[in-house]
Amino acid sequence: MNNKETITLFGVFLVLVTLVCAPIDVVSTPVQQFHGVLLNRRIFYDSTTFVADYEDNFSFPTDLLQNYNHELKINLPSDFANRIISFPKNFSFYSNVNVTVKLKESNNGTSFSILLPPVSQYPNLFYYNLSISYRLFLKPETQGYVFNVSLPYSFETNFKVDAFSVEIYSQKGTFISVPQEFNLVSSNTTDIIYKSSIVSNNMSFKKVELLQSYNFKNNYIYKAFTKTIQINPLLGIKVSDKYSIQTSPLLMAFGGQAIPLPTVYLPRWIQSVHTEDALGPIDFSQSYVANTSLIAINTKSRFSLMPGSNYSFITVYFIPLQNTSRNGDLWEIVVPFSSNVSQVLPYFDLEISLPIGASLRAITINDTSINFKEVSLGKYEAQIKNLFIGSSPTSTMKVLVNYPILWAGYPISMLVLLSGLFVFAVYYVSKIKVRSQKVQEKITKKEYPEISQLKKVLRSYLDDYMRITELEYRYFEGKISRREFKSVHDKMRGDIGRYEREISRLLSTIRGSYPEFTAKIKNVENLVLSLQTKGASFREMGTSYINKRIMKESFKEYAKKTIDEITELVDKIRSEAEML
Repeated sequence: MNNKETITLFGVFLVLVTLVCAPIDVVSTPVQQFHGVLLNRRIFYDSTTFVADYEDNFSFPTDLLQNYNHELKINLPSDFANRIISFPKNFSFYSNVNVTVKLKESNNGTSFSILLPPVSQYPNLFYYNLSISYRLFLKPETQGYVFNVSLPYSFETNFKVDAFSVEIYSQKGTFISVPQEFNLVSSNTTDIIYKSSIVSNNMSFKKVELLQSYNFKNNYIYKAFTKTIQINPLLGIKVSDKYSIQTSPLLMAFGGQAIPLPTVYLPRWIQSVHTEDALGPIDFSQSYVANTSLIAINTKSRFSLMPGSNYSFITVYFIPLQNTSRNGDLWEIVVPFSSNVSQVLPYFDLEISLPIGASLRAITINDTSINFKEVSLGKYEAQIKNLFIGSSPTSTMKVLVNYPILWAGYPISMLVLLSGLFVFAVYYVSKIKVRSQKVQEKITKKEYPEISQLKKVLRSYLDDYMRITELEYRYFEGKISRREFKSVHDKMRGDIGRYEREISRLLSTIRGSYPEFTAKIKNVENLVLSLQTKGASFREMGTSYINKRIMKESFKEYAKKTIDEITELVDKIRSEAEML
Protein backbone atom coordinates (compact mmCIF):
# COMPACT_ATOMS: atom_id res chain seq x y z
CA MET A 1 0.00 0.00 0.00
CA ASN A 2 1.51 3.41 -0.99
CA ASN A 3 1.69 6.38 1.33
CA LYS A 4 -1.17 8.26 -0.40
CA GLU A 5 -3.58 5.57 0.69
CA THR A 6 -2.38 5.66 4.28
CA ILE A 7 -5.10 6.62 6.70
CA THR A 8 -4.50 9.36 9.23
CA LEU A 9 -5.04 7.82 12.61
CA PHE A 10 -7.28 9.34 15.22
CA GLY A 11 -5.45 9.26 18.54
CA VAL A 12 -7.60 8.83 21.58
CA PHE A 13 -5.32 6.84 23.78
CA LEU A 14 -4.72 6.00 27.37
CA VAL A 15 -1.07 6.44 28.26
CA LEU A 16 -0.70 4.14 31.20
CA VAL A 17 2.99 4.31 31.82
CA THR A 18 3.98 1.94 34.60
CA LEU A 19 7.58 1.33 35.48
CA VAL A 20 7.82 -2.34 36.37
CA CYS A 21 11.52 -2.88 36.13
CA ALA A 22 13.40 -5.24 38.38
CA PRO A 23 16.03 -3.85 40.77
CA ILE A 24 18.67 -1.88 38.94
CA ASP A 25 21.47 -4.15 37.81
CA VAL A 26 25.07 -3.24 38.53
CA VAL A 27 26.98 -4.27 35.41
CA SER A 28 30.75 -4.65 35.29
CA THR A 29 32.20 -2.82 32.30
CA PRO A 30 34.78 -5.51 31.33
CA VAL A 31 32.04 -8.12 30.97
CA GLN A 32 29.73 -5.85 28.97
CA GLN A 33 30.64 -6.36 25.29
CA PHE A 34 28.10 -3.90 23.82
CA HIS A 35 28.24 -0.29 24.96
CA GLY A 36 25.19 1.65 23.80
CA VAL A 37 21.48 2.21 24.25
CA LEU A 38 19.30 -0.88 23.76
CA LEU A 39 15.55 -0.75 23.09
CA ASN A 40 13.28 -3.76 22.71
CA ARG A 41 9.68 -2.83 21.90
CA ARG A 42 6.79 -5.30 21.99
CA ILE A 43 3.43 -4.24 20.50
CA PHE A 44 0.26 -6.20 21.22
CA TYR A 45 -2.52 -5.24 18.80
CA ASP A 46 -6.13 -6.26 19.55
CA SER A 47 -8.09 -6.37 16.29
CA THR A 48 -11.46 -6.50 18.11
CA THR A 49 -11.01 -3.22 20.02
CA PHE A 50 -8.34 -1.49 17.84
CA VAL A 51 -6.15 -1.05 20.92
CA ALA A 52 -2.36 -1.31 20.82
CA ASP A 53 -0.41 -1.94 24.04
CA TYR A 54 3.29 -1.06 24.00
CA GLU A 55 6.02 -2.48 26.23
CA ASP A 56 9.40 -0.74 25.92
CA ASN A 57 12.44 -2.29 27.60
CA PHE A 58 15.42 0.09 27.78
CA SER A 59 19.01 -0.33 28.83
CA PHE A 60 21.04 2.91 29.20
CA PRO A 61 24.74 3.15 30.02
CA THR A 62 24.93 5.65 32.87
CA ASP A 63 27.85 7.53 31.33
CA LEU A 64 25.88 8.16 28.11
CA LEU A 65 22.80 9.18 30.07
CA GLN A 66 24.63 12.21 31.45
CA ASN A 67 24.63 13.69 27.93
CA TYR A 68 20.82 14.05 28.11
CA ASN A 69 20.65 15.58 31.63
CA HIS A 70 19.08 12.32 32.80
CA GLU A 71 15.88 13.10 30.88
CA LEU A 72 14.51 10.67 28.28
CA LYS A 73 11.84 12.00 25.90
CA ILE A 74 9.45 10.10 23.64
CA ASN A 75 7.43 12.21 21.18
CA LEU A 76 4.02 11.22 19.79
CA PRO A 77 2.90 13.08 16.63
CA SER A 78 -0.24 15.25 16.71
CA ASP A 79 -2.32 12.52 15.05
CA PHE A 80 -1.74 10.41 18.15
CA ALA A 81 -2.05 13.15 20.75
CA ASN A 82 -5.59 14.52 20.53
CA ARG A 83 -6.46 13.59 24.09
CA ILE A 84 -4.55 12.14 27.02
CA ILE A 85 -7.09 10.42 29.24
CA SER A 86 -4.91 9.86 32.29
CA PHE A 87 -1.23 9.88 33.06
CA PRO A 88 0.51 8.84 36.30
CA LYS A 89 2.97 11.34 37.74
CA ASN A 90 5.53 9.33 39.73
CA PHE A 91 7.05 5.87 39.50
CA SER A 92 9.69 4.09 41.51
CA PHE A 93 12.11 1.24 41.02
CA TYR A 94 11.82 -1.75 43.29
CA SER A 95 15.12 -0.58 44.74
CA ASN A 96 13.38 2.68 45.80
CA VAL A 97 14.98 4.85 43.13
CA ASN A 98 12.40 7.56 42.42
CA VAL A 99 11.56 8.36 38.81
CA THR A 100 9.36 11.27 37.67
CA VAL A 101 7.30 11.34 34.49
CA LYS A 102 6.18 14.62 32.88
CA LEU A 103 3.64 15.21 30.13
CA LYS A 104 3.96 18.08 27.65
CA GLU A 105 1.63 19.03 24.80
CA SER A 106 2.51 21.25 21.83
CA ASN A 107 1.38 21.93 18.26
CA ASN A 108 3.70 19.19 17.04
CA GLY A 109 2.17 16.56 19.29
CA THR A 110 2.56 15.23 22.79
CA SER A 111 5.67 14.00 24.55
CA PHE A 112 6.29 12.33 27.86
CA SER A 113 9.61 12.65 29.65
CA ILE A 114 11.21 10.30 32.15
CA LEU A 115 13.47 12.01 34.69
CA LEU A 116 16.06 9.62 36.11
CA PRO A 117 18.12 10.41 39.23
CA PRO A 118 21.70 11.68 38.80
CA VAL A 119 24.30 8.98 38.38
CA SER A 120 26.35 10.57 41.16
CA GLN A 121 23.84 9.18 43.66
CA TYR A 122 24.73 5.63 42.55
CA PRO A 123 28.49 5.51 41.83
CA ASN A 124 28.51 1.71 41.34
CA LEU A 125 25.69 1.75 38.80
CA PHE A 126 26.70 1.16 35.16
CA TYR A 127 23.30 0.62 33.49
CA TYR A 128 19.74 1.77 33.97
CA ASN A 129 17.38 -1.07 33.02
CA LEU A 130 13.73 -0.05 32.96
CA SER A 131 10.41 -0.86 31.29
CA ILE A 132 7.65 1.49 30.15
CA SER A 133 4.09 0.53 29.18
CA TYR A 134 1.53 2.71 27.38
CA ARG A 135 -1.60 2.28 25.29
CA LEU A 136 -2.91 3.78 22.03
CA PHE A 137 -6.54 3.72 20.93
CA LEU A 138 -6.58 3.57 17.12
CA LYS A 139 -9.44 4.39 14.77
CA PRO A 140 -9.04 3.05 11.22
CA GLU A 141 -10.83 4.08 8.07
CA THR A 142 -13.54 1.84 6.63
CA GLN A 143 -13.31 0.49 3.11
CA GLY A 144 -16.46 -1.57 2.74
CA TYR A 145 -16.17 -4.35 5.30
CA VAL A 146 -12.37 -4.04 5.43
CA PHE A 147 -10.47 -1.67 7.69
CA ASN A 148 -7.09 -0.06 7.24
CA VAL A 149 -5.19 0.59 10.47
CA SER A 150 -1.90 2.48 10.73
CA LEU A 151 0.12 1.10 13.63
CA PRO A 152 3.17 3.16 14.68
CA TYR A 153 6.18 1.14 15.77
CA SER A 154 8.83 3.87 16.08
CA PHE A 155 8.72 7.35 17.66
CA GLU A 156 11.09 10.30 17.83
CA THR A 157 13.31 10.45 20.92
CA ASN A 158 15.91 12.85 22.28
CA PHE A 159 18.45 10.03 22.58
CA LYS A 160 20.22 7.80 20.09
CA VAL A 161 19.31 4.12 20.10
CA ASP A 162 22.15 1.86 19.05
CA ALA A 163 20.16 -1.39 18.87
CA PHE A 164 16.39 -1.34 18.29
CA SER A 165 14.20 -4.44 17.97
CA VAL A 166 10.43 -4.59 17.46
CA GLU A 167 7.94 -7.41 17.90
CA ILE A 168 4.33 -7.04 16.69
CA TYR A 169 1.67 -9.43 17.99
CA SER A 170 -1.80 -9.62 16.45
CA GLN A 171 -4.68 -12.08 16.12
CA LYS A 172 -5.13 -14.40 13.18
CA GLY A 173 -7.03 -12.78 10.31
CA THR A 174 -5.11 -9.51 10.26
CA PHE A 175 -2.91 -8.79 7.24
CA ILE A 176 0.16 -6.72 8.16
CA SER A 177 2.13 -4.88 5.51
CA VAL A 178 5.61 -4.59 7.02
CA PRO A 179 8.95 -3.20 5.76
CA GLN A 180 11.65 -5.56 4.54
CA GLU A 181 13.49 -5.58 7.86
CA PHE A 182 10.55 -7.42 9.50
CA ASN A 183 10.43 -11.21 9.48
CA LEU A 184 7.41 -13.44 10.10
CA VAL A 185 8.30 -15.41 13.24
CA SER A 186 5.03 -17.25 13.90
CA SER A 187 1.63 -17.62 12.25
CA ASN A 188 -0.41 -20.17 14.19
CA THR A 189 -4.18 -20.48 14.56
CA THR A 190 -4.43 -17.62 17.04
CA ASP A 191 -1.49 -15.22 16.74
CA ILE A 192 0.73 -13.57 14.16
CA ILE A 193 4.17 -12.40 15.26
CA TYR A 194 6.51 -10.17 13.23
CA LYS A 195 9.97 -9.25 14.46
CA SER A 196 12.70 -6.92 13.27
CA SER A 197 16.17 -5.96 14.42
CA ILE A 198 17.23 -2.48 13.35
CA VAL A 199 20.53 -0.78 14.00
CA SER A 200 19.69 2.89 14.31
CA ASN A 201 21.34 6.03 15.60
CA ASN A 202 18.42 8.46 15.43
CA MET A 203 14.86 7.38 16.09
CA SER A 204 12.07 8.68 13.82
CA PHE A 205 8.35 8.13 13.39
CA LYS A 206 7.50 4.96 11.43
CA LYS A 207 4.40 2.83 11.07
CA VAL A 208 3.07 -0.35 9.47
CA GLU A 209 -0.29 -0.86 7.75
CA LEU A 210 -2.83 -3.48 8.83
CA LEU A 211 -5.86 -4.73 6.91
CA GLN A 212 -8.64 -6.64 8.63
CA SER A 213 -12.29 -7.51 8.16
CA TYR A 214 -14.76 -5.95 10.60
CA ASN A 215 -15.44 -7.86 13.81
CA PHE A 216 -18.79 -7.15 15.49
CA LYS A 217 -17.72 -8.76 18.78
CA ASN A 218 -16.94 -5.53 20.67
CA ASN A 219 -19.27 -2.54 20.45
CA TYR A 220 -17.30 -0.47 22.95
CA ILE A 221 -14.00 -0.10 24.77
CA TYR A 222 -13.36 0.68 28.43
CA LYS A 223 -11.41 3.92 28.78
CA ALA A 224 -11.20 4.17 32.58
CA PHE A 225 -12.41 2.43 35.72
CA THR A 226 -12.58 3.92 39.23
CA LYS A 227 -13.53 1.94 42.34
CA THR A 228 -14.63 3.91 45.42
CA ILE A 229 -14.93 2.15 48.80
CA GLN A 230 -16.66 3.79 51.78
CA ILE A 231 -16.16 1.82 55.01
CA ASN A 232 -18.84 2.33 57.66
CA PRO A 233 -18.68 0.09 60.76
CA LEU A 234 -22.45 0.46 61.30
CA LEU A 235 -24.00 0.40 57.82
CA GLY A 236 -21.55 -1.83 55.94
CA ILE A 237 -19.16 -1.35 53.05
CA LYS A 238 -20.43 0.78 50.16
CA VAL A 239 -18.70 0.22 46.81
CA SER A 240 -19.14 2.45 43.75
CA ASP A 241 -17.70 1.20 40.44
CA LYS A 242 -17.48 3.94 37.79
CA TYR A 243 -17.07 2.73 34.19
CA SER A 244 -16.07 5.18 31.45
CA ILE A 245 -16.68 3.71 28.00
CA GLN A 246 -16.72 4.75 24.36
CA THR A 247 -18.96 3.05 21.82
CA SER A 248 -17.22 2.08 18.61
CA PRO A 249 -17.51 4.85 16.00
CA LEU A 250 -16.97 2.20 13.32
CA LEU A 251 -20.54 0.95 13.75
CA MET A 252 -21.77 4.11 12.04
CA ALA A 253 -20.40 2.78 8.76
CA PHE A 254 -22.92 -0.06 8.92
CA GLY A 255 -25.97 1.99 9.89
CA GLY A 256 -25.41 1.24 13.57
CA GLN A 257 -28.36 1.43 15.93
CA ALA A 258 -28.39 2.45 19.59
CA ILE A 259 -25.85 0.42 21.59
CA PRO A 260 -26.65 -1.07 25.03
CA LEU A 261 -24.33 -0.63 27.99
CA PRO A 262 -22.03 -3.53 28.88
CA THR A 263 -23.32 -6.08 31.37
CA VAL A 264 -21.64 -6.08 34.79
CA TYR A 265 -21.14 -9.46 36.52
CA LEU A 266 -20.73 -9.49 40.32
CA PRO A 267 -21.04 -12.10 43.11
CA ARG A 268 -24.51 -12.95 44.38
CA TRP A 269 -23.69 -12.04 47.99
CA ILE A 270 -23.58 -8.29 47.36
CA GLN A 271 -26.60 -6.26 48.53
CA SER A 272 -28.67 -3.16 47.68
CA VAL A 273 -27.57 -2.77 44.07
CA HIS A 274 -28.48 0.37 42.14
CA THR A 275 -27.02 2.28 39.20
CA GLU A 276 -26.57 5.96 38.39
CA ASP A 277 -24.80 8.38 36.09
CA ALA A 278 -23.68 11.99 36.44
CA LEU A 279 -27.31 13.21 36.56
CA GLY A 280 -28.71 10.72 39.08
CA PRO A 281 -30.26 7.23 39.27
CA ILE A 282 -30.85 5.25 36.06
CA ASP A 283 -32.82 2.09 35.35
CA PHE A 284 -31.27 -1.37 35.58
CA SER A 285 -32.23 -5.02 35.87
CA GLN A 286 -30.43 -7.94 37.50
CA SER A 287 -30.68 -11.69 37.07
CA TYR A 288 -28.84 -14.80 38.20
CA VAL A 289 -26.32 -16.32 35.79
CA ALA A 290 -27.01 -20.03 35.39
CA ASN A 291 -24.46 -22.49 36.81
CA THR A 292 -22.44 -19.69 38.43
CA SER A 293 -22.38 -17.70 41.67
CA LEU A 294 -22.77 -14.42 39.76
CA ILE A 295 -25.53 -11.95 39.04
CA ALA A 296 -25.77 -10.03 35.77
CA ILE A 297 -26.53 -6.30 36.10
CA ASN A 298 -27.88 -4.75 32.90
CA THR A 299 -27.90 -0.96 33.06
CA LYS A 300 -30.01 1.24 30.78
CA SER A 301 -28.36 4.49 29.74
CA ARG A 302 -30.23 7.75 30.28
CA PHE A 303 -30.17 8.38 26.52
CA SER A 304 -29.52 6.24 23.45
CA LEU A 305 -25.82 5.64 22.84
CA MET A 306 -24.98 6.01 19.17
CA PRO A 307 -21.65 4.97 17.61
CA GLY A 308 -18.81 7.15 18.88
CA SER A 309 -20.56 8.14 22.14
CA ASN A 310 -18.73 8.66 25.43
CA TYR A 311 -20.62 7.69 28.59
CA SER A 312 -19.92 6.99 32.25
CA PHE A 313 -22.15 4.99 34.58
CA ILE A 314 -21.77 3.82 38.18
CA THR A 315 -22.77 0.52 39.76
CA VAL A 316 -23.33 0.93 43.51
CA TYR A 317 -23.65 -1.99 45.94
CA PHE A 318 -23.01 -2.89 49.58
CA ILE A 319 -20.79 -5.58 51.08
CA PRO A 320 -22.45 -6.91 54.27
CA LEU A 321 -20.39 -6.80 57.44
CA GLN A 322 -20.64 -10.59 57.83
CA ASN A 323 -18.55 -10.91 54.65
CA THR A 324 -15.63 -9.17 56.36
CA SER A 325 -13.28 -10.61 58.97
CA ARG A 326 -11.48 -9.16 62.00
CA ASN A 327 -8.33 -10.30 63.76
CA GLY A 328 -7.63 -8.03 66.69
CA ASP A 329 -7.24 -4.50 65.37
CA LEU A 330 -6.97 -5.66 61.74
CA TRP A 331 -10.08 -5.62 59.56
CA GLU A 332 -9.98 -7.48 56.21
CA ILE A 333 -12.51 -6.58 53.51
CA VAL A 334 -12.90 -8.58 50.28
CA VAL A 335 -14.00 -6.43 47.33
CA PRO A 336 -14.94 -8.08 44.00
CA PHE A 337 -14.33 -6.90 40.45
CA SER A 338 -16.76 -7.29 37.59
CA SER A 339 -15.59 -10.46 35.84
CA ASN A 340 -15.86 -8.97 32.34
CA VAL A 341 -14.02 -5.73 33.21
CA SER A 342 -10.99 -7.43 34.75
CA GLN A 343 -10.31 -9.17 31.44
CA VAL A 344 -10.23 -6.05 29.24
CA LEU A 345 -9.07 -3.17 31.46
CA PRO A 346 -5.86 -3.98 33.35
CA TYR A 347 -5.55 -0.75 35.37
CA PHE A 348 -7.91 1.12 37.67
CA ASP A 349 -8.01 3.97 40.21
CA LEU A 350 -8.97 3.33 43.83
CA GLU A 351 -10.48 5.75 46.34
CA ILE A 352 -11.03 4.66 49.96
CA SER A 353 -12.94 6.44 52.72
CA LEU A 354 -12.05 5.07 56.18
CA PRO A 355 -13.91 5.37 59.50
CA ILE A 356 -12.53 7.66 62.19
CA GLY A 357 -9.45 6.15 63.83
CA ALA A 358 -8.67 3.72 60.98
CA SER A 359 -5.62 3.55 58.70
CA LEU A 360 -4.92 1.69 55.45
CA ARG A 361 -2.40 -1.12 55.97
CA ALA A 362 -2.25 -3.26 52.82
CA ILE A 363 -3.90 -4.07 49.50
CA THR A 364 -3.72 -7.43 47.75
CA ILE A 365 -5.15 -8.33 44.34
CA ASN A 366 -5.48 -12.01 43.49
CA ASP A 367 -3.39 -12.81 46.61
CA THR A 368 -0.54 -10.60 45.35
CA SER A 369 0.54 -7.77 47.62
CA ILE A 370 0.47 -4.38 45.88
CA ASN A 371 3.16 -1.74 46.40
CA PHE A 372 1.21 1.49 46.17
CA LYS A 373 1.83 5.17 46.72
CA GLU A 374 -1.08 6.68 48.61
CA VAL A 375 -2.27 10.18 47.70
CA SER A 376 -4.13 11.56 50.71
CA LEU A 377 -7.41 13.37 50.09
CA GLY A 378 -8.04 13.97 53.79
CA LYS A 379 -7.25 12.50 57.19
CA TYR A 380 -9.36 9.40 56.56
CA GLU A 381 -9.53 9.40 52.74
CA ALA A 382 -6.97 8.04 50.29
CA GLN A 383 -6.56 7.82 46.52
CA ILE A 384 -4.35 5.33 44.69
CA LYS A 385 -3.82 5.66 40.94
CA ASN A 386 -3.22 2.98 38.31
CA LEU A 387 -3.44 -0.27 40.25
CA PHE A 388 -3.08 -3.43 38.19
CA ILE A 389 -6.19 -5.65 38.18
CA GLY A 390 -4.82 -8.63 36.31
CA SER A 391 -6.54 -10.73 33.66
CA SER A 392 -8.21 -13.31 35.88
CA PRO A 393 -11.98 -13.54 35.24
CA THR A 394 -12.56 -13.78 39.01
CA SER A 395 -10.23 -11.03 40.22
CA THR A 396 -10.74 -9.97 43.84
CA MET A 397 -9.12 -7.33 46.01
CA LYS A 398 -8.50 -7.52 49.75
CA VAL A 399 -8.19 -4.29 51.73
CA LEU A 400 -6.54 -4.56 55.14
CA VAL A 401 -7.45 -1.76 57.56
CA ASN A 402 -6.03 -1.12 61.01
CA TYR A 403 -9.10 -0.27 63.12
CA PRO A 404 -8.50 -0.47 66.91
CA ILE A 405 -11.28 -1.92 69.06
CA LEU A 406 -11.42 1.33 71.05
CA TRP A 407 -12.24 3.30 67.91
CA ALA A 408 -14.67 0.61 66.74
CA GLY A 409 -16.90 1.41 69.72
CA TYR A 410 -16.71 5.13 69.01
CA PRO A 411 -19.56 5.25 66.40
CA ILE A 412 -21.92 3.32 68.71
CA SER A 413 -21.22 5.59 71.69
CA MET A 414 -21.63 8.65 69.50
CA LEU A 415 -24.94 7.28 68.20
CA VAL A 416 -26.23 6.81 71.76
CA LEU A 417 -25.05 10.30 72.71
CA LEU A 418 -26.64 11.92 69.67
CA SER A 419 -29.89 10.05 70.29
CA GLY A 420 -30.00 11.42 73.85
CA LEU A 421 -29.25 14.93 72.64
CA PHE A 422 -31.99 14.64 70.04
CA VAL A 423 -34.60 13.59 72.64
CA PHE A 424 -33.55 16.46 74.90
CA ALA A 425 -33.67 18.93 71.98
CA VAL A 426 -37.20 17.83 71.04
CA TYR A 427 -38.37 18.31 74.63
CA TYR A 428 -36.69 21.71 74.92
CA VAL A 429 -38.06 22.96 71.59
CA SER A 430 -41.58 21.86 72.51
CA LYS A 431 -41.39 23.88 75.73
CA ILE A 432 -40.12 26.94 73.86
CA LYS A 433 -42.90 26.55 71.30
CA VAL A 434 -45.60 26.54 74.00
CA ARG A 435 -44.15 29.71 75.52
CA SER A 436 -43.94 31.38 72.11
CA GLN A 437 -47.57 30.60 71.40
CA LYS A 438 -48.64 32.18 74.68
CA VAL A 439 -46.61 35.29 73.94
CA GLN A 440 -47.95 35.45 70.39
CA GLU A 441 -51.52 35.41 71.66
CA LYS A 442 -50.81 38.61 73.59
CA ILE A 443 -49.54 40.44 70.54
CA THR A 444 -52.16 42.41 68.66
CA LYS A 445 -51.79 41.84 64.96
CA LYS A 446 -51.79 44.83 62.69
CA GLU A 447 -54.76 44.80 60.33
CA TYR A 448 -54.61 45.59 56.61
CA PRO A 449 -58.21 46.05 55.41
CA GLU A 450 -57.24 46.38 51.73
CA ILE A 451 -55.33 43.06 51.90
CA SER A 452 -58.35 41.30 53.42
CA GLN A 453 -60.61 42.78 50.75
CA LEU A 454 -58.21 41.71 47.97
CA LYS A 455 -58.18 38.11 49.23
CA LYS A 456 -61.99 38.07 49.29
CA VAL A 457 -62.32 39.46 45.75
CA LEU A 458 -59.66 37.09 44.41
CA ARG A 459 -61.50 34.07 45.82
CA SER A 460 -64.75 35.06 44.09
CA TYR A 461 -62.92 35.97 40.88
CA LEU A 462 -61.05 32.66 40.64
CA ASP A 463 -64.17 30.60 41.39
CA ASP A 464 -66.09 32.34 38.60
CA TYR A 465 -63.12 32.06 36.23
CA MET A 466 -63.00 28.28 36.60
CA ARG A 467 -66.79 28.06 36.12
CA ILE A 468 -66.78 30.18 32.95
CA THR A 469 -63.86 28.16 31.52
CA GLU A 470 -65.82 24.95 32.06
CA LEU A 471 -68.92 26.56 30.48
CA GLU A 472 -66.95 27.65 27.41
CA TYR A 473 -65.44 24.18 27.00
CA ARG A 474 -68.88 22.51 27.13
CA TYR A 475 -70.16 24.98 24.55
CA PHE A 476 -67.23 24.39 22.19
CA GLU A 477 -67.79 20.63 22.53
CA GLY A 478 -71.44 21.10 21.52
CA LYS A 479 -72.87 19.90 24.84
CA ILE A 480 -75.06 23.02 25.42
CA SER A 481 -77.00 25.21 22.99
CA ARG A 482 -75.90 28.65 21.89
CA ARG A 483 -78.93 30.33 23.56
CA GLU A 484 -78.29 28.62 26.91
CA PHE A 485 -74.59 29.42 26.70
CA LYS A 486 -75.07 33.08 25.82
CA SER A 487 -77.57 33.81 28.62
CA VAL A 488 -75.28 32.42 31.33
CA HIS A 489 -71.99 33.51 29.74
CA ASP A 490 -72.92 37.18 29.41
CA LYS A 491 -73.82 37.46 33.10
CA MET A 492 -70.63 35.68 34.23
CA ARG A 493 -68.46 37.84 31.97
CA GLY A 494 -70.03 40.91 33.55
CA ASP A 495 -69.22 39.67 37.06
CA ILE A 496 -65.65 38.76 36.07
CA GLY A 497 -65.16 42.23 34.56
CA ARG A 498 -66.22 43.89 37.82
CA TYR A 499 -63.88 41.63 39.79
CA GLU A 500 -60.96 42.49 37.52
CA ARG A 501 -61.55 46.24 37.92
CA GLU A 502 -61.79 45.86 41.71
CA ILE A 503 -58.61 43.76 41.81
CA SER A 504 -56.76 46.39 39.78
CA ARG A 505 -57.94 49.16 42.15
CA LEU A 506 -56.95 47.24 45.28
CA LEU A 507 -53.53 46.34 43.90
CA SER A 508 -52.84 49.99 43.12
CA THR A 509 -53.95 51.08 46.61
CA ILE A 510 -51.84 48.46 48.38
CA ARG A 511 -48.79 49.30 46.28
CA GLY A 512 -49.00 52.94 47.33
CA SER A 513 -49.94 52.42 50.99
CA TYR A 514 -47.89 49.39 51.98
CA PRO A 515 -44.44 49.33 50.27
CA GLU A 516 -43.51 46.14 52.15
CA PHE A 517 -46.04 44.24 50.01
CA THR A 518 -44.66 45.48 46.66
CA ALA A 519 -42.88 42.25 45.66
CA LYS A 520 -45.79 39.97 46.62
CA ILE A 521 -48.34 42.25 44.92
CA LYS A 522 -46.21 42.16 41.74
CA ASN A 523 -46.32 38.34 41.73
CA VAL A 524 -50.12 38.32 42.08
CA GLU A 525 -50.47 40.91 39.33
CA ASN A 526 -48.30 38.93 36.90
CA LEU A 527 -50.17 35.69 37.61
CA VAL A 528 -53.59 37.33 37.04
CA LEU A 529 -52.33 38.77 33.75
CA SER A 530 -51.09 35.32 32.66
CA LEU A 531 -54.48 33.83 33.58
CA GLN A 532 -56.32 36.40 31.45
CA THR A 533 -54.00 35.72 28.50
CA LYS A 534 -54.56 31.96 28.72
CA GLY A 535 -58.34 32.43 28.89
CA ALA A 536 -58.36 34.68 25.82
CA SER A 537 -56.23 32.17 23.89
CA PHE A 538 -58.60 29.35 24.88
CA ARG A 539 -61.66 31.26 23.64
CA GLU A 540 -59.94 32.12 20.36
CA MET A 541 -59.06 28.47 19.73
CA GLY A 542 -62.62 27.39 20.59
CA THR A 543 -64.07 29.90 18.15
CA SER A 544 -61.77 28.59 15.41
CA TYR A 545 -62.95 25.05 16.15
CA ILE A 546 -66.64 26.02 15.95
CA ASN A 547 -65.97 27.74 12.62
CA LYS A 548 -64.24 24.53 11.44
CA ARG A 549 -60.86 26.14 10.91
CA ILE A 550 -59.06 23.47 12.98
CA MET A 551 -59.51 19.72 13.35
CA LYS A 552 -61.33 18.16 16.32
CA GLU A 553 -58.28 16.18 17.45
CA SER A 554 -56.12 19.31 17.48
CA PHE A 555 -58.69 21.23 19.50
CA LYS A 556 -59.11 18.46 22.08
CA GLU A 557 -55.36 18.21 22.59
CA TYR A 558 -54.99 22.00 22.91
CA ALA A 559 -58.05 22.34 25.19
CA LYS A 560 -56.80 19.71 27.64
CA LYS A 561 -53.38 21.33 27.83
CA THR A 562 -54.76 24.87 28.25
CA ILE A 563 -57.31 23.92 30.94
CA ASP A 564 -54.52 22.23 32.92
CA GLU A 565 -52.43 25.41 32.65
CA ILE A 566 -55.38 27.60 33.73
CA THR A 567 -55.99 25.33 36.74
CA GLU A 568 -52.32 25.54 37.70
CA LEU A 569 -52.36 29.37 37.47
CA VAL A 570 -55.51 29.56 39.62
CA ASP A 571 -53.84 27.42 42.30
CA LYS A 572 -50.73 29.63 42.24
CA ILE A 573 -52.80 32.83 42.63
CA ARG A 574 -54.68 31.35 45.56
CA SER A 575 -51.40 30.34 47.21
CA GLU A 576 -49.85 33.80 46.68
CA ALA A 577 -52.98 35.50 48.04
CA GLU A 578 -52.90 33.44 51.23
CA MET A 579 -49.29 34.50 51.81
CA LEU A 580 -50.15 38.22 51.78
